[in-house]
Amino acid sequence: YRTPMYSGRVGVDDNFTMMPKITTADTNSYTKLLCHFDTDGTDSSVYNRTPTSLLMGATISNSWSKFGGGSLDMPRGTTALVIATHSYSYPYSTDFIIGTNDFTIEAWVYITSATSTNSEHFVIYSKGDIGYLLFYVFTGSIYFYSSSLYIFTTGFIVGDSTWNHIAISRTSGVVKLFLNGVSQSYATSYGSGTADIPDVAGPEYVGSNAEIYTASGYLDEFRFTNGIGRYPTNFTPATAPF
Repeated sequence: YRTPMYSGRVGVDDNFTMMPKITTADTNSYTKLLCHFDTDGTDSSVYNRTPTSLLMGATISNSWSKFGGGSLDMPRGTTALVIATHSYSYPYSTDFIIGTNDFTIEAWVYITSATSTNSEHFVIYSKGDIGYLLFYVFTGSIYFYSSSLYIFTTGFIVGDSTWNHIAISRTSGVVKLFLNGVSQSYATSYGSGTADIPDVAGPEYVGSNAEIYTASGYLDEFRFTNGIGRYPTNFTPATAPF
């Protein structure tokens, strides 16, 4: 047995013997859905899921974006007959089952009326035969809802007419809600950080939901990570597209 002497070159020792390559965890495989909304709802993750534009149609705005020159436009419905469902749907996959996994859901949002009464701005929602999973802004607060965990920040924290990065991240059973990289205090309606978040047996919808109170605004750089928590502590939001 010979103890290798390292030359500083990856994979080679001083006697030119090939050494095992050291790699870090492949975080790309944990990114289950990634939408830039530059031109459409294309999934830029390695899974390349095919989106479908729903109901009133998903429209890309080239006037407002955080990065890349485009964002998902989500105008508000004005009456019960003019609902604001502007979403992309992505086919059901077991990749979307969170269970007890660590996970992160995040996006940049621009809401023109975030603090108005009954102003909802959906980022992601799943609905199936056995329940719902929702991540959204309601009356200026950040909410996460499932049948086993329901939490929300307190107070009007999401400002109007500015880009805000919002995220929920669970690492080792600790769940945190973030606004622009800063962990926010939150109230718990039910559940705990270790909650088993069940499969809802339905597709993933990214965009506004079919509610009269949907807020007008824009959504950019959406990412759903399942299997790792990207943000165990405060962080600086990305300054470029994911």
